[in-house]
Amino acid sequence: MCVPTEFVPVLATVGQGGPAVLVRIVIVVAVAAGLIFVEKETADLTPQERRQLRRAQCLPVLWRMRTVVREMRKRYAPEDSMGKALTYIHNQWRTLRQYLKDGRLPIDNNEQAIRPNAVGRKNWLFTGSPRGGEIGAATYSLVECCKRAGVEPFDYLRDVLVRIRVHPDERAEDLVPLRWKQLREAVEFVPLAR
Repeated sequence: MCVPTEFVPVLATVGQGGPAVLVRIVIVVAVAAGLIFVEKETADLTPQERRQLRRAQCLPVLWRMRTVVREMRKRYAPEDSMGKALTYIHNQWRTLRQYLKDGRLPIDNNEQAIRPNAVGRKNWLFTGSPRGGEIGAATYSLVECCKRAGVEPFDYLRDVLVRIRVHPDERAEDLVPLRWKQLREAVEFVPLAR
C-alpha cells in the first residue's frame, strides 16, 4: 500500500477544496506513515506478535481512516485526481484486512521498488537496438535483485563479472544476488575482484 504517492497529484489542486481538504489529505498520509512506522518497529517480532501489535495499534486507526475516506469519496467525482486517490485507498481495504490478520504479510506491495522502472520507461524506448534493450532490462533486473537482497550492486557486479568466467555451470545459482550474499557472509568463497 503506497497511499502517500497517490495523493501527490491532489496536492497540486488543493486550492479548489480549501484548507479542509488539505487537512483530510494530511490525516490520510499521516495514518499511512504511522502504519509504516509501526511496521518498522515490528521487524524483529514473530508473525504472531506482529499480528497482535497490528490489531492493537493499527486496527482502530485504519477504521477511522476508512470513515474519513468514505466521507470524502462522496464529495469527489471518481475521475478527479482526489477521487482517483480516494478510490485507490478504498480498493485497498480487502488487502489491509489480510495484512491485519496475518503477521507474515508485508504492509506494502513494493511499489516504490518498481517505480523507477515506470518512470524510466520512456527513456528506455531509445536503447539503440532490441538487443540493447534486452541487455538494459537484464542489467536493471540484476540491480533491483541486488537491492532487494541487501547487496551493493557495484560490489556484486564487479565480483560476478570476474568470477563468471571460471565458475562451474552446475553452481550457477551461487551467483544469484541473495545466494551470493549468503555464501560471501559464510566465507565459502572470497571475492575475486578488488
